[in-house]
Amino acid sequence: MAARFFAFLLYKLMDWGLVLKRRPREIQLYKKKHLFNSFVNNFAYWLMIYDQHRNQAFDKAFQEHIKSDTEALEIGTGHQAFLTRMAANHQPFSITSIEENKDAFLQSLKMICKNNYNNIRLLNEHSTQFKSNKKFNLLFHEIIGSIASSEGVVHSIRKIKQEYLAKDCVFIPQSVSTYFAPVSTLKLSGISKVLDYLISKNDLGIGYHRVYNFPSHLKMAKEQIFENLDFDKDIDDIQKDKLRFIIEKAGWWDGFIFFIDINFGNNNSVNSLNQHTNWSVPYIKLLDEPIYMEKDEILDIVIFKDLSSLNVYYDLQVNIEKVNKNIRFQWASTSRWAIDIE
Repeated sequence: MAARFFAFLLYKLMDWGLVLKRRPREIQLYKKKHLFNSFVNNFAYWLMIYDQHRNQAFDKAFQEHIKSDTEALEIGTGHQAFLTRMAANHQPFSITSIEENKDAFLQSLKMICKNNYNNIRLLNEHSTQFKSNKKFNLLFHEIIGSIASSEGVVHSIRKIKQEYLAKDCVFIPQSVSTYFAPVSTLKLSGISKVLDYLISKNDLGIGYHRVYNFPSHLKMAKEQIFENLDFDKDIDDIQKDKLRFIIEKAGWWDGFIFFIDINFGNNNSVNSLNQHTNWSVPYIKLLDEPIYMEKDEILDIVIFKDLSSLNVYYDLQVNIEKVNKNIRFQWASTSRWAIDIE
């Protein structure tokens, strides 16, 4: 109940303008059954369940695409089988849902049995272990991270796409893009500063921070695409890109924000920067002492991504032309960061 209450409260606080941030936690910091881990896992699930933007987008897509002959496959039910039950309400022929986490699977199974659904089949396994004798004509999932690929979605759906989907299969969502942009220094004040300290107990030093309700006016240039995942197409495991930001709004630059835009088709989308969602806005702070960037000054970027496993790896290299400085920031989806400055 506490996790549910705090998830609800977080959305209310964001409506009031509160900004909260936290750093990622080491995976093995506590044992699996530790009370803190239990709270965090349940809190994450309730954040998704209370995310009205996410839920409305999925429901609209289900209404558009689910027919009486739809055989749907879901990856990742969560602990309430929330999207499974939402899809079932649109009366597909059948839904097969996969959940790797045993505790979440058992809770989902309890919810399905309690509500007497007769067209849902739940499996306790990872999607890479899945086998089936039939082809599915609809695939839905929400294994999308705050940086879209960070929950291993590319690896998780690869085998299923190759072997178990009909040629005309509908994907919900259809695609998701991660954008990033240079920003001026985030400084918390007032109640945001007090509550954030009580929750996080750390400062805004160099590193990777997950921020809720990031102030979009701190962007110093128009966002550009960090990655684009179109689920109906083949997605490369190894990706390398070069791009350039030209500063449009002068200010004290110290890093980048990342946000996602999830496309469900027909002008139905969710944006984690412009809407209050369960996805945080990652803020990668690269400098203790920010650099003042004038309008039209340049940041050259090299991006490397390895999406070939569940532990996704990222490498961001930044050349700051005005001070002849290079910064390299590396991180993985299940570990902390590493940074080099030349």
